[in-house]
Amino acid sequence: KSVTLSCSVAGDPVPNLYWDVGNLVSKHMNETSHTQGSLRITNISSDDSGKQISCVAENLVGEDQDSVNLT
Repeated sequence: KSVTLSCSVAGDPVPNLYWDVGNLVSKHMNETSHTQGSLRITNISSDDSGKQISCVAENLVGEDQDSVNLT
Protein backbone atom coordinates (compact mmCIF):
# COMPACT_ATOMS: atom_id res chain seq x y z
CA LYS A 1 0.00 0.00 0.00
CA SER A 2 1.10 3.57 -0.57
CA VAL A 3 0.00 7.11 0.17
CA THR A 4 0.92 10.55 -1.20
CA LEU A 5 0.70 13.65 1.01
CA SER A 6 0.57 17.16 -0.43
CA CYS A 7 1.41 20.49 1.16
CA SER A 8 1.23 24.12 -0.02
CA VAL A 9 2.73 27.06 1.84
CA ALA A 10 2.75 30.84 1.45
CA GLY A 11 4.47 33.69 3.25
CA ASP A 12 6.57 36.81 3.01
CA PRO A 13 9.45 36.23 2.72
CA VAL A 14 8.74 33.02 0.83
CA PRO A 15 9.20 30.13 3.28
CA ASN A 16 11.24 26.98 2.84
CA LEU A 17 9.16 23.81 2.97
CA TYR A 18 10.35 20.50 4.33
CA TRP A 19 8.88 17.23 5.60
CA ASP A 20 9.53 15.98 9.14
CA VAL A 21 9.06 12.21 8.96
CA GLY A 22 10.78 11.35 12.24
CA ASN A 23 12.08 7.79 12.24
CA LEU A 24 9.79 6.50 9.49
CA VAL A 25 10.64 2.90 8.54
CA SER A 26 8.70 2.81 5.25
CA LYS A 27 10.32 3.89 2.00
CA HIS A 28 9.55 7.52 1.22
CA MET A 29 10.46 10.08 -1.42
CA ASN A 30 9.69 13.78 -1.42
CA GLU A 31 9.52 16.45 -4.07
CA THR A 32 9.52 20.01 -2.78
CA SER A 33 9.86 23.51 -4.08
CA HIS A 34 9.61 26.63 -1.95
CA THR A 35 5.79 26.61 -1.88
CA GLN A 36 4.64 23.11 -2.99
CA GLY A 37 5.56 19.70 -1.71
CA SER A 38 4.56 16.08 -1.97
CA LEU A 39 5.66 13.08 0.02
CA ARG A 40 5.06 9.56 -1.33
CA ILE A 41 5.28 6.68 1.12
CA THR A 42 5.37 3.20 -0.41
CA ASN A 43 5.24 -0.33 0.98
CA ILE A 44 3.99 1.09 4.26
CA SER A 45 5.19 -0.91 7.24
CA SER A 46 2.88 -1.67 10.17
CA ASP A 47 5.80 -0.43 12.32
CA ASP A 48 4.89 3.09 11.14
CA SER A 49 1.28 2.97 12.33
CA GLY A 50 0.54 5.99 14.52
CA LYS A 51 3.66 7.93 13.54
CA GLN A 52 3.30 11.65 12.95
CA ILE A 53 4.36 13.23 9.64
CA SER A 54 4.60 17.01 9.38
CA CYS A 55 4.84 19.55 6.59
CA VAL A 56 6.94 22.43 7.92
CA ALA A 57 7.21 25.97 6.51
CA GLU A 58 10.01 28.18 7.81
CA ASN A 59 11.22 31.71 7.02
CA LEU A 60 12.82 34.64 8.88
CA VAL A 61 9.50 35.40 10.61
CA GLY A 62 9.13 31.93 12.08
CA GLU A 63 7.88 28.42 11.55
CA ASP A 64 4.50 26.76 11.13
CA GLN A 65 3.53 23.16 10.50
CA ASP A 66 0.62 20.87 9.86
CA SER A 67 0.70 17.18 10.79
CA VAL A 68 -1.05 13.89 10.12
CA ASN A 69 -0.82 10.53 11.85
CA LEU A 70 -0.14 7.53 9.65
CA THR A 71 -2.58 4.67 10.29
